[in-house]
This record gives sequence, structure tokens and C-alpha cells, in this order.
Amino acid sequence: MPEDAVMDAVDIAPDAELESTATDTEQPDTEQPDQPSEPADRGAAPVDAKAPVALVENGKPTEAFKQALEKLRSENPEMAAKVRHAVFKSEEMARELPGGLKELRQLRETVETLGGDVGIQEVQSELRGWHEFDEQFSNGDPKAIEFMLSDPQGQQSFLKLMPTALAKFSELHPDGYGQYMASVFVGDMAQNGITLALDRLQDFIADNPKAMDQWNKLAGYVNRLGQLSQKKVEPPKSEAQQQKGASDIEQREAQLTRTEWKNETANEQRQVFQSEWARNAAGRKITEAQSAAIKELFESRLNKAIQAKHASVLERYFNAKDKNGFMRYASSISKTEVPRALKAAFDAVMPGRPGPKPGTANGVKPPVNGALKVTPGFTQIAKQPATQDIDYRHQFNTPANFQAGKAILKDGRKVTWAK
Repeated sequence: MPEDAVMDAVDIAPDAELESTATDTEQPDTEQPDQPSEPADRGAAPVDAKAPVALVENGKPTEAFKQALEKLRSENPEMAAKVRHAVFKSEEMARELPGGLKELRQLRETVETLGGDVGIQEVQSELRGWHEFDEQFSNGDPKAIEFMLSDPQGQQSFLKLMPTALAKFSELHPDGYGQYMASVFVGDMAQNGITLALDRLQDFIADNPKAMDQWNKLAGYVNRLGQLSQKKVEPPKSEAQQQKGASDIEQREAQLTRTEWKNETANEQRQVFQSEWARNAAGRKITEAQSAAIKELFESRLNKAIQAKHASVLERYFNAKDKNGFMRYASSISKTEVPRALKAAFDAVMPGRPGPKPGTANGVKPPVNGALKVTPGFTQIAKQPATQDIDYRHQFNTPANFQAGKAILKDGRKVTWAK
């Protein structure tokens, strides 16, 4: 049994007829209609001569345009083809440049302002360079400095900014600034033989107490610089990183608390299970396969019952940090749902051979856990430590180690306890 069951744009191709006309050369149309064409004005409504005539609609020639082309074709086929080509080219241009020549002029002026094709390529290249620098700077890549120093003007600007940069460095990261400056001093003193000179000086003034007092101050300062230059420092975390770290600790603490509470409920649940198993198995010969099937079915039934009826209540107790209420409710689940689920599992696997009636004593007691093998470096304690005594910031205190009965306390002690 488980340790604890409680817990969008579509491109449309141009019209075929439009495409067929969008060429520089077009052969005269040799098709002949099945019937002679009737005059265009026969039975047609009067046409307003002042009203504009639509030539193309939805990429196709209008009926009026077709009739005009047919008439022109009969007189001059080559001219008809050119007219048709020009009309469709005009329509295509209107679709691509709704603003007409005005828009085209503005576009040309923009391109000329950018230096034409060559200028546009240069702008794109420059933008790529700045994007790369931004990425390097954001990642703290030293190549960002190389980018800044890539031309003489950049070098001069860099030198002017360095004092301000160092002042900001000291303000934002005092430890890092101190370590860096100490390493500069130590290197300079070593290069000029200061440390060796101090050692020699001691030999000359060893018998002068007052001089030795001053020498000790100088030597102490030099030693402090040496230690500071070797100090390992990390950049301060951003506010977002600090919040994430705090959130991680809270999650670990919550998970460990869940594990602790689950362990306590598991002990009572295990005892109830063992007692009910003995009562249901009394007088039966259970094979190993039947035992495994019963336990598997029991786990499934119990988990389903808890998820369906009790999980939300348990979660409310946990979120309210009401351990006593959580334990009382979990205890009632163990006393009601465990016997019910186990009996149903027995009845399903071994029907027709019921075990003893509920309430009959069997005198079977749950086995007592054997002595725990103490892990070297850990002190065995009588019982599981309280939640407030556990150092949740320590990397060792994972749910897996806590489940194994091991933890490191806030006072630094490594403890283990019997499960």
C-alpha cells in the first residue's frame, strides 16, 4: 500500500483570367461565340454617359468591358490586347498601392533617404550589431566591452565613463569592488617588492617595541588586503531573483510539512490496515498473487474515495496550517475508508468466502518496527522533530531524506529517527 493515500491569414492566388492578361504580349482572342453577338444596347437600360464605367470587378472584366473589347478586337486585335493588359495592370497596381502615385512617391523618398538598397543593407547590418551587443551586455559577456572599444572614439568614451562606472560598481556591489581594488593593490605591492621590504624591515627593528607596534599595523593592513583579494564574491541578486529564492524556500518548506503530516497519518493508517487485513484474512488461505491483487485494488479504491470525498477538506486544513484539524480528519478517514476499501477488495478477489464479521477481535497486533540503522554522522532521536526545528534552507532537507527519517536541524544537528 502507498505510504499515505490521504495526501490567421490566407493568400489567395490572383484570378486565372487576371494572370493570363498580366503579360507584356498577348495574342488576339480567336474564340468565336456560339451565337452572333447582339448589339450592346438591345434591351439594355439607358446608360448615363457621365457615370464612370467599371472595367474590372473582383478580378474579372465586367460585361461592358467585354463588349467594348469585342468591338475593338474586330477592328484592331492588337490594340484590344494592349488595352486589356493595361487595364489589368492598372487594377493590380491599385491593389498593391491603394494610395496611387502619391504613395509610390513617398515610398521612393523613404528608400532614397535610407541610401537606397545599399543604405538599407547597411542599416540592417548595424541593427544586427546592436542587437548582438544588447544580448552580450544582458548576459554579462566580456565581448560587450570589446564591442565598445572597437573604434578609437569608443575607446575615448570608455575611458571617460570608467570613473563613473567604478563609483557605481562600489555603490551596487561593495564586496566585489573591495575585492577588485584589493587585488590591484596586492599586485602593485608585489611588483614593487613592498612585502619583501616589510619582512626585511622586521629584522632591523625587532628589538624596538615601539617600531614593532607600527610595523604590526602595516603588516596587518597588507595581510588584510591579501585576504580580501582572494575573497570569493558573487554579484548581488536582483529583486526578482530574491523573490524567486524566497518562493523556492517556501515551496520546499511546504513540501516538507506535507511530508511530515503525511508520515504521521501514515502510521495510524498502516495500523488500521494491518488490523483489518488480519481480520479479513482470518481462516483464509491467500496466495501471493491474491494478496498482491487485493492490495492493488485496495489502494485504487481508497485513493478514489479520498479524492472524491476528502481531498478538498484536507487541503483546506493544510492551507490554514491547522495541523490538529488535519490530523483529526485524517484519523477519521483511516477509521472509515480503510476498512471499507479493504473489505471491498477482499470481496472482489475472493468472493464467497467472507472473513470474520466486523467487530470480532483477532488478537493480532501490528508488528513493531525494528531498530533503525543509524547513518554515520547522524544522531538517533526518539521521535520525528518538530517542523519549526528543521532548517528548510539547508539543501539536505529534501522530501526524500525527510521521508527516510533524516534531517538537519536549525542548530546544525544531523538527526535520524525511526519510521
